[in-house]
Amino acid sequence: MGDDGAFQGVSPFDFAMRQKNEEKKRKQRERDAKAQLYKYHSQGVATLEEANALKVNAENEKGKQAARQMKEDAKKVNMAAAGFGVEQASRNADFEREKARQETERNTIKNNQKVVVTETVETNELRAMALRDKAEKETERQTIKDNQNVVVSETVETNELKALAARDKAEKETERQTIKDNQNVVVTETVETNELKELHKRDQAEKETERQTKAHLKDVVVTETVETNELKELHKRDQAEKETERQTKAHLKDVNISESVEGQVRKEQHKMEKDWKETGKQQKAENTNFDMARALF
Repeated sequence: MGDDGAFQGVSPFDFAMRQKNEEKKRKQRERDAKAQLYKYHSQGVATLEEANALKVNAENEKGKQAARQMKEDAKKVNMAAAGFGVEQASRNADFEREKARQETERNTIKNNQKVVVTETVETNELRAMALRDKAEKETERQTIKDNQNVVVSETVETNELKALAARDKAEKETERQTIKDNQNVVVTETVETNELKELHKRDQAEKETERQTKAHLKDVVVTETVETNELKELHKRDQAEKETERQTKAHLKDVNISESVEGQVRKEQHKMEKDWKETGKQQKAENTNFDMARALF
């Protein structure tokens, strides 16, 4: 506030720090309230909620006791004399226990329908916290609304930002002006451009010479040389060898190879191995029907 009571504005940094401090104070108040709440419950004060829980536990304990008594009674019943098996007796006991549990659950729900939960320290504290949070949000909205028409005076930070923006704008304007001034500039020849032109001309001349040479050599007839004659002889010998191999294979198609000592030995070995496998199969089949008790006694 100024000397005349007028609002002078708040810098963004001061506003953020103030909001951060308010948030820290609010979290501290919440922690204190939770600590008081835990201290209250640790003193052993019975609330209505605890009383309802004790009542529900007592009813569940009654149902469990009834199920245990039913199980004890079922132990004394002679199910075999009554015509029931062990499995049927177990199913009947499970059914009765499930039926008792469902009945207890229905009664509990029915009894709790008309229960009126009174206010506790916890609900009052939660309501107070909700009201404080709502008041803080309303204050924040009102502050934002009041600051909409506030004119923030210049600061060192804003002046620095304006100077940076002005320098950036001047640099961009200079660059645009330079590009515009260089649009009609005619670049004269230099040593580098002349050297590039000479290299290009030499390259074009070499390519033209190559094309002319290929065109002149189209109709040239190459006569035989010692190298070509040697290649022809090698090709002929290769073809002759392949033809001989094909003829040999064709002549050997109908040749019958007589039995040798090695072939007879291999046949004997194969027959012995085949007989041994067959004997093993027969023994396995006989052992399948073997009566160990009759053989021992």
